[in-house]
Amino acid sequence: MLALPLLAAVMIVWHECAHTVAAWLAGDPSARFVLVLDTPRQQCVGCNLYDSAALDPARNAVVNLAGVLGTQLLAWGSLLLLARRRRVAVVEVLLSDLLALTVVGDLVFQTVQGFGSRIPASEPLGRSTSYVDATAVVSFTAQATGVSVAVVAAVATAVVVLDLLVLGAVLVRLVRRRTSAARSAA
Repeated sequence: MLALPLLAAVMIVWHECAHTVAAWLAGDPSARFVLVLDTPRQQCVGCNLYDSAALDPARNAVVNLAGVLGTQLLAWGSLLLLARRRRVAVVEVLLSDLLALTVVGDLVFQTVQGFGSRIPASEPLGRSTSYVDATAVVSFTAQATGVSVAVVAAVATAVVVLDLLVLGAVLVRLVRRRTSAARSAA
């Protein structure tokens, strides 16, 4: 439990770094992130600040998707490390906490946050603009592909649900395997 705040900070920094690196790779060398932004115009915790006007809709979609993809790499990495045969109790607890944080604290949070927001047909563009990841991914993807916002949102939701189902299935299999091994050892 004491490690949760530290793991949450690691997850947020990792998530924002993924956005920033994606923006750099997409062509915006001025991209940066801040952990807390509190200005009269904008407030956020974990903000990716880049010049969205300098990028086309497809690159903007990638930049906004990169944070969640980065944290999903943490989730899957944690799960794969938990699946190892060699076990260290403290490491297992930390990996389990990190897995829970990346799934619930990011993937689910971003999706719920997106459901709570109206998805615009086009996002406002500009320097140092920060977005709600889920709505920006859907909006920019719709602009880039010409597919309706509703269809892109449905596909994105299906991908999130599939990811959660696969993560859950792998985790259940891991728990069953460990329970079976513990019974055999006893």
